[in-house]
Amino acid sequence: PQNIMVKVDWNGDGKVDTIKREIADASAGRPQVIRYTDGKSGKTTDITERIDGQYLSDNVMLLSDGTDNQPALVDCYDVASSDYEVFIYTFDPVKIVSLEVIHNAAFVYEDGELFIDTNSFLFGNLSGHRTPVLYDGKTLVNDPDAREIWWKEALSTKKEGGLSRYFTYTLTEIPVEKKVSGGFEKGVVPSGVAVFPQYYYWDDDNAGITGYVHFLLADGTECRSEFEYDTEYDNYWFGNDPQWELFYTPWAG
Repeated sequence: PQNIMVKVDWNGDGKVDTIKREIADASAGRPQVIRYTDGKSGKTTDITERIDGQYLSDNVMLLSDGTDNQPALVDCYDVASSDYEVFIYTFDPVKIVSLEVIHNAAFVYEDGELFIDTNSFLFGNLSGHRTPVLYDGKTLVNDPDAREIWWKEALSTKKEGGLSRYFTYTLTEIPVEKKVSGGFEKGVVPSGVAVFPQYYYWDDDNAGITGYVHFLLADGTECRSEFEYDTEYDNYWFGNDPQWELFYTPWAG
């Protein structure tokens, strides 16, 4: 659309305010003029320079947690050669809008659910993760009821059936836990075997540091391995071994 108008009680005073994006040339997308009109006073303020890049995309979305807490405008677009960022705008009593940026991420709305897509650094960075999120009245937070963080390709094939098109392979024999009826049992995966990452999750008492990653073998066998994230060196370890000594971990960019 050439122009976008959002009507919402932005400042929480019980009156409907207006945020309007106008573009002189719809084919160009820029420059834009973004104005805020206070529903109580009728005062209009140009807030263009308070918006990141002085730009709102056509996909900007209004979010609310369904209570009287403040709404948010969430925008996402490619800022530089497939480097996406998420922009979260909320009310500021002085500047009208405040901004939070989630770097190297994409905001996704699909089938009524919200997600943040990020690059994966577990098993290399040629794929990405899809994390379910919620708007809590202030910002986007991980959905506490969705523990599993899936590789995007695996999530797609989970719905369609079959194996993910994204895979890696073992460089040596690796101890794992294989899924059997009633739970998991210890096993090994030989060297040179294809591994199809599915999802990972953090330990409840050590989130962000230790967890389990689940993957499939070509015959459909589900395995899991415990891993640890080294925050100092930004790396993943399996036991005493860095991931690149156990798995092929391709990197790009």
